[in-house]
Amino acid sequence: MFKEVKAYIDDWKSHESELAECFRNKQLQYSEKEMIRQIKQFKTALYFCNEINPKENLKPSDVSEMEYRPVNILERLSFMEERPNHYHSFIQLRECFHELEKIYARAKVMKQRKGI
Repeated sequence: MFKEVKAYIDDWKSHESELAECFRNKQLQYSEKEMIRQIKQFKTALYFCNEINPKENLKPSDVSEMEYRPVNILERLSFMEERPNHYHSFIQLRECFHELEKIYARAKVMKQRKGI
């Protein structure tokens, strides 16, 4: 599970500029669909980074108790999920993925040090 996080981050990177272009051109129908997909991808990557099966019945508040998570993630996720077609949600998601990439790198080093 943990190793799959990189694939989700790479997928985001491959769609980020296209999504930014859609927001610039006000192609909201496509951007909303892609944002919803990417938010789900982010949440899955976040769960995998914490070695939690995303299919477990977790409450949204459980995200704020994860060991590896971006700052204020519960509020940020709530904002993005309520407004996936807003440009500011795109900015938040971009920053969340950027933070997750750093968190993943740190978690990977910590796991290697522990010999897991």
